[in-house]
Amino acid sequence: MIDPNWTCGRYAPSPTGSQHLGNALTALAAWGIARAAGARFVLRMDDLDTQRCRPEYDRMVLDELAWLGLDWDEGPDRGGPHAPYRQSQRSEQYQAALQRLTEAGRTAQCWLSRKDLSELASAPHGHPQPYGPQERQASDAVAQQRQADGMAPAVRFRLNGERRTVQDRLRGARTVDLEAELGDPVLYRRDGMFGYQLATVIDDHQMGVDHVVRGHDLWGDAALQATVGEVLGAREPAWVHLPLVVDSEGTRLSKRRGEWTLEALRAQGASAALIRGWVANQLGLTPTADALSPTALIARFAQATTMKTHDIMLRADDLAQITRSSH
Repeated sequence: MIDPNWTCGRYAPSPTGSQHLGNALTALAAWGIARAAGARFVLRMDDLDTQRCRPEYDRMVLDELAWLGLDWDEGPDRGGPHAPYRQSQRSEQYQAALQRLTEAGRTAQCWLSRKDLSELASAPHGHPQPYGPQERQASDAVAQQRQADGMAPAVRFRLNGERRTVQDRLRGARTVDLEAELGDPVLYRRDGMFGYQLATVIDDHQMGVDHVVRGHDLWGDAALQATVGEVLGAREPAWVHLPLVVDSEGTRLSKRRGEWTLEALRAQGASAALIRGWVANQLGLTPTADALSPTALIARFAQATTMKTHDIMLRADDLAQITRSSH
């Protein structure tokens, strides 16, 4: 599963609160896989959302990851040759990439508001759909008036009917009809914020990331990001899309629901060693969820030929498992 030729992995959290147990699983897997491959590891703060991301959460994330046993070679607190490592400080890089995409004829201004898009979807013959030909036509129709009214446009990546197949190390191949399934993504919002689909591609490319480990909810995005990157001359990374951690009702964990955050778990006496063991067991790397040192966890990833892919449903005994050392 792990390619010994990989040279750089990363974990890119959003500092919007305490990391939950699903974030911890992704962080430990991304770090363990990179270390097992002998690759350097980059920590990057995906803090584009300036309203929700706060300095105190930034510090909290750094503390929680260190508590889990992670270390990183480059990051916002350590610096490195690819600084800055906070997306909020990388606007110059994103603007240059946006200009290159525009020169390549792959961007289009979008003059539609959220209300416009909602009305298109609710029209007699409309239906919720990705942003595509109908929306482009509607945008062109109002562009002159919106510009005269002083409205600023968003900028989208213009898809050209591409279908792209991406290969995942755990899940095999997936072919995505980008226009039908995802639509033209926003690269630059009218409020001045750059879009995730642009920022992530540029950051991974410029930081030399050659394998991306993250949740499988972003598997479809891999095809889109590979397409954007191709226009910019970026090499497509290897993909490893992990199972999601869900609650007892099958709902993805949220930082807003604090019972499974690391802050809450640590307050209940959770052990980092037992969380590492729980992660290894849930991914199928160990038969039991016994405590693991960081070094032992890396060894489990190095020995793995595959991992489990089904979502992980939390149960009451999971909490007892990771806090048992305190009782």
